[in-house]
Amino acid sequence: MQISRVLLLASLCLLSAFTQAAAKEVIDAKAEEALMVFEKESPSGAKLVREAAGVLIFPNMIKMSFGPGGEYGEGVLFIDGEPVRYYSTARETMIFAEGATFKAQMLLFMTRESLSSFLASKGYKPGANGRVAMASLDGSGKVKPDVKQAPLIGFSFSDLGMMADETLHGYKFVGISRR
Repeated sequence: MQISRVLLLASLCLLSAFTQAAAKEVIDAKAEEALMVFEKESPSGAKLVREAAGVLIFPNMIKMSFGPGGEYGEGVLFIDGEPVRYYSTARETMIFAEGATFKAQMLLFMTRESLSSFLASKGYKPGANGRVAMASLDGSGKVKPDVKQAPLIGFSFSDLGMMADETLHGYKFVGISRR
């Protein structure tokens, strides 16, 4: 158990060395780029983005492990197409694989109530503060219908496309100040 904790601490230290606080302009630009990639990949997903009361996007999540590992990212909440608040998120992972990968994560608040609940929280935990339906695409790039009516819809994707079997379990979204 002690060795696992040492490996986890080492992984998180390496993770923090690779991530630095980004300026809001950098986060905004990367988020816009990630949204363009997503909308190109899935026009039906783009429709959901347009219908959402708010869109929280972490455009450059990093997952790093050396034994146990962790994930970290900084993102922006868009309301009515405008960036309004900045967030960080992190979680530890128990996947015993070495290396680092990058992905984007997006959370769509499909109702004003789900957005208001998120904005009122001091540290939002998906699953604990609200159930998130993780979306996937069918073979033609359409969002599978089982999530379309959910108040919170999550997406994980990379430059290779949508990521299957992803979850937001274990993450905590915390507001951060960016200049």
